[in-house]
Amino acid sequence: MLKVLLTLLLGALLAVMLFDLLNGAGALARIYFAFGGTSWPLAGNCIVLPCL
Repeated sequence: MLKVLLTLLLGALLAVMLFDLLNGAGALARIYFAFGGTSWPLAGNCIVLPCL
């Protein structure tokens, strides 16, 4: 039971991280590219969510 719960939790965490990185306005995307020394190639484009 614990193994299944941990698998689901880690899967959800991975999904949230990937969703954030694909969304140009995501906090993880900003941190990742700031420390990586590169710029987000799709800045200003809304990939996953509609632009508000």
